[in-house]
Amino acid sequence: MKFPGGLMPFLSIFAAPVVAALDSFYTNTGFVRDQCYNRTLRLLMDGFLTADDEVFARDHTGTPMSNPGSLTLTLPGCERLCGSKRGWYTDIGPRLSVWLIPSLLLISNMELSPLDKRRFFAILHLLGDPIDSLGSLIDKLASWERCFRVAAQRKYCSRCTRAIATVYAGFEESEGARVMQGLAHNGDPEGQVALETRLDSYFDGLAVRYNLTSRFQEWRRTALELANNRTDEFLRTGLAIVLYVYQIIGGFVAAIGGEPSSPPGGRIATGVLLSWLIPTVLLSNVIGNFPSQISLNDILARFSANTGGILAEPRIESTAFSNLPALKKHSSDSSVEALSWTGGIYTFRPWRHHHLKGPRRLQTSWWRITLTELLSVLPVTVGIIGASLILWNLIPNGLNCRHTWSIAVFIAWVVSAIITRVSYAPGFATGKYHWYFVVAKDALIAIPSVIIMFLSACGLFNDCKCWSGYLYYRISPRVPLNTHPFFRHNDSTLYQYIVWSCLALQGVLFIIIATKWQQGLKVFRWSERARREERWRMLSAYLCVCLGR
Repeated sequence: MKFPGGLMPFLSIFAAPVVAALDSFYTNTGFVRDQCYNRTLRLLMDGFLTADDEVFARDHTGTPMSNPGSLTLTLPGCERLCGSKRGWYTDIGPRLSVWLIPSLLLISNMELSPLDKRRFFAILHLLGDPIDSLGSLIDKLASWERCFRVAAQRKYCSRCTRAIATVYAGFEESEGARVMQGLAHNGDPEGQVALETRLDSYFDGLAVRYNLTSRFQEWRRTALELANNRTDEFLRTGLAIVLYVYQIIGGFVAAIGGEPSSPPGGRIATGVLLSWLIPTVLLSNVIGNFPSQISLNDILARFSANTGGILAEPRIESTAFSNLPALKKHSSDSSVEALSWTGGIYTFRPWRHHHLKGPRRLQTSWWRITLTELLSVLPVTVGIIGASLILWNLIPNGLNCRHTWSIAVFIAWVVSAIITRVSYAPGFATGKYHWYFVVAKDALIAIPSVIIMFLSACGLFNDCKCWSGYLYYRISPRVPLNTHPFFRHNDSTLYQYIVWSCLALQGVLFIIIATKWQQGLKVFRWSERARREERWRMLSAYLCVCLGR
């Protein structure tokens, strides 16, 4: 409706109370962009707002942005017309389904250790310290590769080498943490021999203790039994990852996921932030696990009895504040009770950092550990970079409120990994006490992180101030109201490039890890053909010529 110019001053006298009443009403309601756009446009069309009203932001030429196609308010103008409170989203379900359900599906496919309810610590540690979780999985592969490397030094054929390495890896599974702690703390007090060299000596000692040359058939039988008892859920996990990718892509591609209930943006960023789940879950399933720790112990016990050795199960020592007599604690637990902190959970191997200790470091050990640490940090880094790029390219562009929580979560993950690493020390805590400390630390990081992701998807940052880009546009924060064309354009261009790039990088990182430590994967991952061949050799008492017989 338009009025003659002469009537405007007269009508403004009556319009002022109406606008004031509207201001009072909407200031007490939450921000809803579409409603705010329609309301502002109606006030503009009805003449209650002029095109150059102070509520409209100005472009670089000083022109008011009051055109319906580019309707943009100043921050005070938005709070006046749209309300200063946050408005919780009305389509919370569709927003959560973009990242929450796929992420939960991936987490549910993590290969968990058979440790009753204690296995769920792996989930807590995964969400509270993803860097250390992935680093521990890589270290598991590296330990198997070490077993293969030591076995290969005997110059046997590939089949016999694999059998020996598999038995070595079985003992590493059972005694790895205790062996590492003993070597790091007591095996070389003066640090004159690199820790890796001492580990090689430990595995060589197993060959002597369990009569490798004279009882090789028992070694072969045990290796086959160990390989047959590993779980393999890689195909199921692959399907879960396909669904994860499908759901994330469907969040902004209408041809895949249908027309979204509202323009996507922040919800996609959360999914990309959690994309480090892809290499982590894949790696955990490639490594696999034993269906029961008892089955592993029974296999090694039979092996020990049939080879004339003795399978010792000493008590596991734990200490806390050993340098402070008033606070010092000490406990001793059986090997079964101590599985949670001695390797039963593959994503928790704090003793792996002892590779870096001692005055002498082999160059091969140093670059190998550096590579492990780098590959454990990169997936989380790729996730935060991708999420930050998407959030940066919301409207208006630049740093916004959503950056604060995503960057804070990333920093918390980095700090969490550092705490896990430096806190494992005799002067502070080892064993059970360190495990309790890490559980508490992970809970303090994981639970708030998940809550803030959930609340962000529900509308925690949906208010005029957060949508104004005030962190970036400090002098002239502004709130665009007609954002659908912007998001539709980014959905088909920029967001797709960012998401596909991040997902591809996560896949590449997994391939790099699996390729770098492929010898370690071969220790327990026997093909069906290899198992049949080894079974035939075992049943026929086949004597390999490489054994010198």
